[in-house]
Amino acid sequence: MEENQEKKYSLIQTPSFNSDDDYINMDTNVEMTSLDYSSLPFRQVIDVVTFSPNGEHIATYASKEGKLVIWQIKNRGLYEERAISKIEPIWHSNPMSTDLKPRDYWEYRKSFVSSFTQKLRMTNIDFALSNDGKYVALSLIKLPQDEEDLTAFELVHPPPNKATKFYTYIVKRSRDRPVFRRYLMRLTGTIKFTEDSESFIICNVENVENNNNFTSQTDEIKFIYVISTDSWKIRHKLVINNFTDTLQVIPHPWSQINTVKNSLLPGHFIFVEQWDTALLWSLSTGQLVSRFKCVQNDSFLDADASPTLFALSHNQQMLAAWTSKGVLTIFLCEGGLVFASSLHNTNKIDESLTNLNKLEIHWLEDDEHIITTCSTGTDSTENCVQIWDIYTCEIVKKANNIQSTCLFEPNGKNIYVTFKDDLPKLHEIETPKSYQIQNSKQKIVGKHNFLESGFNKIYEYNSKELLYEYPSGSKNESMLHDDHPIVELRIEPWLIYAPIKSGFCLDPNRERVLFIGHYTVQIWIFKNGEPPRLQFIWCRPVKNKIGQTSRMIYATIEDATLRRTDDGRYVVALRCQVNEQDHRSPSKVNIHQPPELSKPPIRLMTVVVESENIFRFDLLLPDENESGTFDIVSNAARSLGYLAYIERLNWIQISSKSIRDHFRKLLTQCQTIIYDAIHNHSHVFNHIVDGQSPLEILIKVDCSYADKLIKEHLKTDKHIPRFHDPDRTKSALSRAINLGKTEVVHLLLDYYCRRCEGNPISWTITVVPAFASLRTVYPDFALEFMRRISYLPVRDDIIRTDQEENYAYAKLEELEREAEENLWQRLMTWWSKSEKEIDRQIESATELVRIPHKTHPARECVVPLPDFTVYKPTPKSMQEPVETSKFPLMRRIWNYMLHRKHRSPFVEEALSGRYEMFGEPAIEAIINFKWRKFARIRAFFLLSAYVFYATAFLFGVSIKEDNIIIRKIAMLIVLFIGSAYFGLELMQMFGQLGSYWLNPYNLLDLAHSVFPMVVAEQYLRDEKPSEGLRGTAMMFVYLNFILQLRMFRNIGVPIFIIFQIFRKVFWVIVILGGMVFAFAHILHILLRDGGDPGSDFDKYNTSLISVYLFLVGEFGPVDNLKERVTIIVMIVVFTFVSAIVLLNVLIALMSDVVTETKLSGKQAWLKQKAEIIAELEMYTFTPAQRRRKDYFPSLIYYFANPDSIKRYEKIDKEEEEEKSKEESEEKQSEDVNHPLQKPEGMDDMSEVKRSSTLKLKRGATLKLI
Repeated sequence: MEENQEKKYSLIQTPSFNSDDDYINMDTNVEMTSLDYSSLPFRQVIDVVTFSPNGEHIATYASKEGKLVIWQIKNRGLYEERAISKIEPIWHSNPMSTDLKPRDYWEYRKSFVSSFTQKLRMTNIDFALSNDGKYVALSLIKLPQDEEDLTAFELVHPPPNKATKFYTYIVKRSRDRPVFRRYLMRLTGTIKFTEDSESFIICNVENVENNNNFTSQTDEIKFIYVISTDSWKIRHKLVINNFTDTLQVIPHPWSQINTVKNSLLPGHFIFVEQWDTALLWSLSTGQLVSRFKCVQNDSFLDADASPTLFALSHNQQMLAAWTSKGVLTIFLCEGGLVFASSLHNTNKIDESLTNLNKLEIHWLEDDEHIITTCSTGTDSTENCVQIWDIYTCEIVKKANNIQSTCLFEPNGKNIYVTFKDDLPKLHEIETPKSYQIQNSKQKIVGKHNFLESGFNKIYEYNSKELLYEYPSGSKNESMLHDDHPIVELRIEPWLIYAPIKSGFCLDPNRERVLFIGHYTVQIWIFKNGEPPRLQFIWCRPVKNKIGQTSRMIYATIEDATLRRTDDGRYVVALRCQVNEQDHRSPSKVNIHQPPELSKPPIRLMTVVVESENIFRFDLLLPDENESGTFDIVSNAARSLGYLAYIERLNWIQISSKSIRDHFRKLLTQCQTIIYDAIHNHSHVFNHIVDGQSPLEILIKVDCSYADKLIKEHLKTDKHIPRFHDPDRTKSALSRAINLGKTEVVHLLLDYYCRRCEGNPISWTITVVPAFASLRTVYPDFALEFMRRISYLPVRDDIIRTDQEENYAYAKLEELEREAEENLWQRLMTWWSKSEKEIDRQIESATELVRIPHKTHPARECVVPLPDFTVYKPTPKSMQEPVETSKFPLMRRIWNYMLHRKHRSPFVEEALSGRYEMFGEPAIEAIINFKWRKFARIRAFFLLSAYVFYATAFLFGVSIKEDNIIIRKIAMLIVLFIGSAYFGLELMQMFGQLGSYWLNPYNLLDLAHSVFPMVVAEQYLRDEKPSEGLRGTAMMFVYLNFILQLRMFRNIGVPIFIIFQIFRKVFWVIVILGGMVFAFAHILHILLRDGGDPGSDFDKYNTSLISVYLFLVGEFGPVDNLKERVTIIVMIVVFTFVSAIVLLNVLIALMSDVVTETKLSGKQAWLKQKAEIIAELEMYTFTPAQRRRKDYFPSLIYYFANPDSIKRYEKIDKEEEEEKSKEESEEKQSEDVNHPLQKPEGMDDMSEVKRSSTLKLKRGATLKLI
């Protein structure tokens, strides 16, 4: 009985795929045993199916029967080495508790515009399922232009004293009952469960009427509700009036419903703002994530208002848009850059896709392919499916025979479900995946074994017959002569005396030959009338770490076996060895493991370590017509580095003409592979697989050939800056900086600056995380970069304003967010509103002193450094111990203090950068924004607190002895406020660690809190502090008060000059002090015995003071010693060296410092101001406040004077002219078609010298600005 019951739901899939490469039969033949209706206590006709967010469950709804059923997708094991899945019902609605009254699911509606008379079949019901099938939900959608009232869902048997009508109907499966929440039952709109199913989303776009009093007091507000699935309480709601306004232009209700459904993405909300602009909003914060502009000749909204379908990748880094014209465009979510588009390939719209109805779009699991579904008409019984490659936006697979009731799994797995009548059916499709070597049948074609004496063997296609052998070990005559191109080709020409080569013809015509040598694997193409062409080259790099250094060494091939799979693909099984003398061990070094099978560009290589110095793996060879793939280009880039290494190592062997010609041929062919990919397959350089891209590999190989190829690639303007790791810190720029690739760093920065002129927001996203390293390693480059991005206008028109120069502001775009708050959240909201109110009052007061008329011409500019002022979230490693700690409050306080060291890039620059950087308008705009937004309020508050603290201390130490009570009150105030200051200093010590003690400002801050507290403590114990302690404390209090005023320019510049003078003349002062100490000791020894009693030289301390007075011309102590020649000689020597020479040197140096600092006074003052702002951010802000986007926006805008912009543009123009002159000279000495054939040598050194000269000129220009 159990076996029969199990058989009722058994689904055995036997998919049959078409052998055609372009078209595949994606439908499947599903063998299903007859399912008795007795297994389900009802008959049904399914109207709609939905997946859970994780794709493990589906739900069906039959409107005529009012039935809801939840099904689970289970794995049935392996069938012919392939996983077979089945679906089983795990719950269905109950007539007594959860069944709904029958209703019509489909209806025919005509357009809102009277001129459109055609009716469309549509539904206004939405359907959603949570993970694990915990909740299933139905909702009704009412659109802004609908005039008819909706027919609510009704229970067949409603419970007593409960509502009977639902506009949003949610059932909890475990309790088999609906969720009764009055406000929830009244909401209408599109619904969705989040990826973790912890929240339930409702997008309500209808006009709010009396039947929904929960939402708002006005009838014009539309919301997106984010509701907790634990308590079914509202987390927050977002106002989306603008979306509704855009929705009004869509003429047909079915198009409106599709637009609303497509707007809800995982964790985000998207809508089309204009015909060519789409906005992506975060559902958790309501803030604008990115703005996307469609490519030329395309639009997000057509004349008939057909909706555009959007899909977010699983890592939420890319957005796919499929417009009604059939154009697929891939955007980067950060910055909104166009990553790829189908219009980039042909620049022509595919008419075959234009007239189709767009139904679905999903990302596949690998995040490198997209599947789209469309139909030929509203009543079509079959759908069309296309699978696209995201790098080229070309269709790689398609099918036209999918049932119209299909629904694809949302997580990108290779299954979809169809439904007809009573049962849903699972189907499997073939998706592009990497080739699985171990799962295919292989036939051995030939073998290669290393011999120290060397050999040259060529094998025939598909047999073991030798075409050529040297030295000859057979009596038969070779079929190929010595002058044949296959025989004559030297694959490793540096092996002069014992060349090693095994050749295997891969086709009957001997046009494609595989060569296996001692270090490399190569495939060459030999065609009649054409010179041999290299298709593929491979070598195996091994990174060896010895102590703190690491170097790249290449393994040798000991033996290899060529196999052919049953589908004609070739695989080479390699066995490699690491030389003993190099002390390399595969078990200890970093041999990269292969990526997952779902990444198609990668050839599967499973590394198996046999012993300490031997490892083996399989290498899949490319097809006959394959070129420009990630595998081919990345291996060619690694091999290029190896050939450059061989050229440097074996330059003597390669110097002979014949060997040099062979080596140059191989080197040229290797470069040609990459060069052709740059111009014909440039998209491959934007591939990131296993944290690497071909561009990064070219940077890592570290040779002049690779540097020139990088330069050639950047000329194409096809490079897109991307991060190579989930933490968003590693990139091509950071790799070049870490490796010290000066020319590459300059090329990348120049490329980003040049592209910023067209799109000033998105091209520098990888610069910000690497800016600290850039400033440390290449300070001149950092200065040049900051200058080039200064005064970067957002638009060309000139506006009129009454704001001052470099007035900075943030364009913070966010949806209005309302939330249910607890008492603490309400207090924080009140505090935030209070801060905003203070800002508004200050702005109003500032307006009174400005010119009332907008007479200043200005251009709106942007600082193109995304997230330059943004703090990263607290690391999870610091958050986890709080939950498990016995004292969570103390743990939070400790984490709060430790988190001080996690800074924003701006704070890093303010505390560690050079002051020359702060003269650039871009940095000045950031400082002005922060100062106006929050820093000045906090700075003035701290200044007021310090004035009160200093007044209390000075009043307490100045009061007479008879007012003990007043003195103790003052000292209590000093002790209390001083403790707060001391706590801030402790946080600075934790935050800045060793650099804290190198900053004189920090030492003075520490002194002004410690010394007064010690004095106050002694007074409170009725002890009188010593004279020295009181004087020192008062001195530090006064000095620190002056330093507190350095936020003002007229005081900050002189303070900077004083500190600069002290730094400049420090060693002169040391020498002068040494002279004073020395001559004080000499005179003390000479005069203490034979001098007059009570003389100033009897004691060393009085002698020291007397000698010091010699510097100011006070010689009173030696007036009666004029007859002693020795004393007079000592005084003359001291006077000449100290008073005449050293003091004049000191004056000269001080004069030079004053002259220099006059030019850089503003820069120095801005740096001091930035340091104040940085300390305020680090030590007066809570982690929640640092997440405020109005204080720490991603981008900062500012107004700039057009004359200032022209001055900067003039400097850029002069540098461009100089650069173009150098490039023209370079083109005269190099071959244009293959610019990287020049060998490494003295010419490269001359290029470095010219580059260094140009950098010095740029640095001098920067200093003059």
